Amino acid sequence: MQPKRRILGSTHNRVSPKRFRRRTQRQNKKRHIYNQKRKKQAVHFFLKYGFPNGKNAQTVQIPKSVLSATDPKIIKAFLRGLFSSDGCFSVRKKDNSPRVDLMVRSKMLRDQFVALTSTIGFSFNTCDARRTKKGFTWKSTGWFRNANLCSQSEVIKWMKEVGSLCDTHTKKYAIWLRKIP
Repeated sequence: MQPKRRILGSTHNRVSPKRFRRRTQRQNKKRHIYNQKRKKQAVHFFLKYGFPNGKNAQTVQIPKSVLSATDPKIIKAFLRGLFSSDGCFSVRKKDNSPRVDLMVRSKMLRDQFVALTSTIGFSFNTCDARRTKKGFTWKSTGWFRNANLCSQSEVIKWMKEVGSLCDTHTKKYAIWLRKIP
């Protein structure tokens, strides 16, 4: 019997790295690690914590515990994490206007994100885009759901109140802040 370990407030069997069979692949000068072999214990572990099984990019949604939260700190922490992984801070070259974007596959995730941000005082715009050809990039085709802030004051408020865990976002924001009068 394996030792028990406490994670996220509940006890479960320890999942060790040896349980996953790994292989590395060089692609675009990055190292990718894939979970090749489906171990029952690993699958049950991830399913237990709300990770859906199979291809589900279209059906991902915000956990109910976050949607029902009333504490702004919890909401902002979740939004910071989601923005850090699926968001983007960019600056338009011709007029130096900032923009905060979130691009996901799931319409429900995008709509829940917009609703959650409105509870803490933000007004995101939404749009849907369909990519029909892969072109010369590795990007996939299909529907993408976008939420964005384009107002300079809203972007500054977002980066101060919510922020990002991604160094690239914070560096771009700091550089842009130095350029504005």
